[in-house]
Amino acid sequence: EFDAEVLSCEEKNGKYVSVELIKNADFVTITCGGNDLMAILYEKVAEAWNKANPDKELTPEEALMKLASGDLGLLMTTINLFDLNSDSYLINDGDFDAALDKYIETLKKITTYVNMNNPRCAVIVATQYNPYAEFKGTFFDVVYNGMEDGVGKLNKAITDNASEGGYVVSDVKSEFDASTDEGDLYNADPNNMNVDFHPTANGHKLLARSFGKTVSEVQYVKYSVSHFYERLDGTFEEEKISGEAAAGVNVYAVETVKEGFSLVSNENEVRAASATEGVVLKLYYARNKYSVKWKNETEELVSEYKYGEQI
Repeated sequence: EFDAEVLSCEEKNGKYVSVELIKNADFVTITCGGNDLMAILYEKVAEAWNKANPDKELTPEEALMKLASGDLGLLMTTINLFDLNSDSYLINDGDFDAALDKYIETLKKITTYVNMNNPRCAVIVATQYNPYAEFKGTFFDVVYNGMEDGVGKLNKAITDNASEGGYVVSDVKSEFDASTDEGDLYNADPNNMNVDFHPTANGHKLLARSFGKTVSEVQYVKYSVSHFYERLDGTFEEEKISGEAAAGVNVYAVETVKEGFSLVSNENEVRAASATEGVVLKLYYARNKYSVKWKNETEELVSEYKYGEQI
């Protein structure tokens, strides 16, 4: 039933999840980031290959396909990019850092969108595992070490931005590293030159279990939004609306529409905050002002009145 809803949404909106699904969700789980950084790898592999083989140039997409087929020449080119002692070490490349910054920026846009539409929905973001863990201690050990370095930077960025991004982190990396009884978790295999970075069925089970553990730890807190409306004497009257949110998400005060009043900036306003027990958001509204022109046969007078004021 849920899949049918998702498929229907995809048919209508392409790759976007409808806001209706978000508003009805209890949790949103996100695992992303690996493809962003792997795209940089394919670009750099193609770049290095083309430099050494100008008569056999490849696009990043073609490099990906040849790597997937186990092309030894391209694998050796890739190994060099993961060599810590190489000048072309991928993880120290400025393009890698730029891709990481762009990823975090995009992730925050996604989590902010969910937070704004459903503060009670806990957003859970997974850390990334090292897909080449099976390469450790083999001829391709340098790939394992380089990927470990890159994944470490990615996961640090995910963790460091959790509070600002309004999401909870599910530490999938630690679950994968600590697993001893799950069987094969990785599709990548140095024995048959398989470089597929996706998890196996067992890996997906472990991923789900990590999310499940984080879901069970989510707590909910009470928060409120106080709307302050200007009285005729310039003081403010408070109207408070209470709500519940998942702890750690970012809650946002949503402007109300009330006849005769307009939202204004105020030094005491609090438009957004991390959801903690009892946090109060504050919005201020000024009374609209209107100009009235008085006329007689010889003169005009323009006076200003506040909404609701007696003339």
